[in-house]
Amino acid sequence: MKTGKIEQFKKLSQFKSLKEFNNHVEQHLLDLKSKLTKSERIAIKVIIRHAAKVYGVANASIKKFVIASQKYDGVGVSRSTFKRAIKKAISHGLFVVYETERDNGSQSTNVYVFNRIEIVSFSSSNEPRPENEKVEQSPVEQQKEVEQLNLLKTDKQTKTNKIIDIRKDNAIKDIPLDYQDWLKTYGYTGKQIVEFYKCLKYTTKYLTFYNEQDKVQLGIRAFKQMVINKKLGYKVRNMFGYYTQVLNNFLDMDYLELVREG
Repeated sequence: MKTGKIEQFKKLSQFKSLKEFNNHVEQHLLDLKSKLTKSERIAIKVIIRHAAKVYGVANASIKKFVIASQKYDGVGVSRSTFKRAIKKAISHGLFVVYETERDNGSQSTNVYVFNRIEIVSFSSSNEPRPENEKVEQSPVEQQKEVEQLNLLKTDKQTKTNKIIDIRKDNAIKDIPLDYQDWLKTYGYTGKQIVEFYKCLKYTTKYLTFYNEQDKVQLGIRAFKQMVINKKLGYKVRNMFGYYTQVLNNFLDMDYLELVREG
């Protein structure tokens, strides 16, 4: 990707307005609250401020971020803290990072593209919706509503107090529920989810220091990247092969980061 003015990266934005972007980011930060130190939170907020002109897209050097962070308390955040904060943000799906290059092929500033979060309604209680306006539900909310209706129906038919966990009953054996839920929100079938998970298992089979949660986070992170790349117009002939490629790219990036830190 070629470097340039921030406006040229407008197509990467996932948001229609600054308000929508801020709402999604606020929810992301709530989820990340326990994962970030005070300095890392400042670092993330600095990057967020640089993503206001083109909603959810920032393009600046870490050096510029460090200088901007000094406005908070006069001391600022170090370069290494920014790197740690960025790494955590990527692993938790806050944003993805694209490298850019100059015309001569040398590396330039990174582009930070913030992701939407899987929630639907952000309307404030002070902003009532019109009476006839239909509130769109996300796939996750729709599934929960179906499950609740099925539970009520089953309870009425059997006249028992037995609780049925439909989420687990409908789950695919030996695949983490969090991973299944993520892919189901995009409409993938059980068979496709099994194939995606096989790709994840294959790429991490020798990584004995990865626990199940680490693998799930990596798998979801790579899946988000694949979705974004498809939106950007990348041709994906074999989605499972492409998914494996994205997984390997992330593992290579993590390895290089560990080498640099070491």
